[in-house]
Amino acid sequence: NSRFIQTFGYSHLEIPTLHAFWEKVFPDEMYRQWVKHTWQTAVRAAKESEREILPAEYTITCQNGDLRVVELSGIAIEKNLLVTFVDVTERRHAEEAVREANQKLRFLTGITRHDIFNQLNAMYLYLDMALEETELDLVHDYVRRVQNAGKRIEAIIWFTREFEHFGTDSSGWQNINAIIEAAKTEVPSGIITISSIIPDDLEIYADPIIRKVFTTFFDNAIRHGGKEISQVILSAEFGETTLTIISEDDGAGVAAAEKEKIFQNGFGKNTGIGLFLSREILA
Repeated sequence: NSRFIQTFGYSHLEIPTLHAFWEKVFPDEMYRQWVKHTWQTAVRAAKESEREILPAEYTITCQNGDLRVVELSGIAIEKNLLVTFVDVTERRHAEEAVREANQKLRFLTGITRHDIFNQLNAMYLYLDMALEETELDLVHDYVRRVQNAGKRIEAIIWFTREFEHFGTDSSGWQNINAIIEAAKTEVPSGIITISSIIPDDLEIYADPIIRKVFTTFFDNAIRHGGKEISQVILSAEFGETTLTIISEDDGAGVAAAEKEKIFQNGFGKNTGIGLFLSREILA
């Protein structure tokens, strides 16, 4: 009918009652099994007043090459067969978006909890040291460190607000330098210089959680760069069909034998979760 024509793009002339057409539209052995089952049902229905064919989902190839998910059902009435196509593509996309949103929210909760616990542990440590210290200058230094940890916790909590619309508009085009500037607020300031030579108008399509990747890179550079580290520089490299964002520092570097291991969960000198989560986010 006209609705089928409108949805899938085929003209009346392209839809003869030939199996070759249907095998083109449904490149799926399951469909041929459904056809066989359907016609067997129709034959049986010749002796009965009515028999329903249970619905099943298939992927249809439209005229323009797009794929649509349809639900097929049918009713055999005497010697005739009425087949119904229901386009459920958008419904399936919506269900997948909800599943993806739930996974991301669980993921974000784990990251946030991990980061806040890290900062709380640091605060308790500095407070214990301050209580045991008699030299006033050192006490003030420990208190300032506690204040900085508190500010980082505040930044982490504010970061979670960006995920209030998960499942609706969580992904989008984002300015890469704006992401970098936001990530810098979550690491201790003044320890190293973080600069970018990425074009100001460069955008990437990603979830807001991409910011956490850069935060982790900066934090790891500070933690493991050694005494010689002074700066992190970010740049972009354009390939024919690719874009590579590069983060490099002048610190101690990573041993060749550990370059893959550092992305494994639990590997490292601290919790061993930061770079593992970064890889998961990028994946």
